[in-house]
Amino acid sequence: MNPATLLSSLVKSYAEWYIPVKSFDPVTVPKKMLGALFEMIDKEKIDRLTEQWATESKNIILLSGSAFSLETAIGFTYKVSKYFIGADAKVIRSKDKDSISFIVRHDGGEKFSYFCAGCFYHFFNFFPLKRVVVNHDASSVYIEVDLVEDEVENMKRYLESIKDELRSVKTPQS
Repeated sequence: MNPATLLSSLVKSYAEWYIPVKSFDPVTVPKKMLGALFEMIDKEKIDRLTEQWATESKNIILLSGSAFSLETAIGFTYKVSKYFIGADAKVIRSKDKDSISFIVRHDGGEKFSYFCAGCFYHFFNFFPLKRVVVNHDASSVYIEVDLVEDEVENMKRYLESIKDELRSVKTPQS
């Protein structure tokens, strides 16, 4: 195999396997533009968008080939904060490693901050965690997540999955 063909093959292999994971890394969007767009929208419409974007964030992780876990959610949050929002982002783990905090500073304005806070709130509430706190002001979003799952919520999910399995067994297949 000649070197050009080998190189081409390697590049093609790299593109097929690594672009989905890397595709959300280096993208930045002008913050002032986003901030101006969000100032034109009322908060009720922003609330609907936050739920959609939380779901799409979960889908992006899944489409990247990763499992949707607390670990991938934390990594995604950091990357989105740093590259999409284009903000200063800091991740702080508690000493006992039972909680994690994010501080995201930006210059997108109050409604942009409101949007980001809502997205992160819905996003982390996909997990049965004991506590998810999200606060914001016009220039920052603060997220604090207890990494310990709520045992009651975890049991509810388990029982729901059993109910779903029972329903599928009872339902005659055509």
